[in-house]
Amino acid sequence: MKPVEVIGIDVSYGAKKILETVSLYAERGEILGIIGPNGAGKTTLIKAMSRIVAPEDGEVHLDDRNLDSFSFRELARQVAVVPQGFSITFDYSVRDIVMMGRHPYIGRLSSATPRDLEICDRAMRLANITHLAASSVNEISGGERQRVLIARALAQEPKILLLDEATSNLDISHRIEILNIIRDLTGNVTVISVFHDLNLAAYYCDRLIMLKDRRVLAVGGPRDVLTQETIRAVYGLDVLVKTHP
Repeated sequence: MKPVEVIGIDVSYGAKKILETVSLYAERGEILGIIGPNGAGKTTLIKAMSRIVAPEDGEVHLDDRNLDSFSFRELARQVAVVPQGFSITFDYSVRDIVMMGRHPYIGRLSSATPRDLEICDRAMRLANITHLAASSVNEISGGERQRVLIARALAQEPKILLLDEATSNLDISHRIEILNIIRDLTGNVTVISVFHDLNLAAYYCDRLIMLKDRRVLAVGGPRDVLTQETIRAVYGLDVLVKTHP
């Protein structure tokens, strides 16, 4: 039983086909990286796995259960999504945003429990934003806001964490810091992440899926996927591929 399985999905926006007959699976506790050029369908694939967009053909399963059969609350307890960024109108504090990750566990007329507050505090510590807890999300930097989104996802305690290039707005030190945190989660959490940086994808991912022209071009371990031939075919570049020491 796979925690995530995508079975032959097609996704279109209007008349434009974005994904075509895409299949993949993720093993429990692994980091699966999605790579490919701009426009290959990476973000759309993340959206399909989180039910933000619906495939016109094919299915997405979580633990052998069709994604469409989950209630919103059930799905939110299973899957957390970290987008590339977000905009917000209201003047929420950082703590308020992170606490939103606990909503799937708190009834409409209930208040946060001490355990909810403890989980929120732990998520902020992991994302290194505790010092920003009382700050308005509208008054912090883009990179700090991205770490807030990551903390919110951690507070959600998901079984599956979907990241759409979630570290793209961070400087390299914070990017590595967050990826180390995410790697430490594995064992309990299955992580599927879009990467643009092939070096980071190769270093942090157990397996990679490479998209090109709406389809899966290659899937496997980083050494099998990131070859001179596939990089030339996808990116049009001649590169020297070296193994990390």
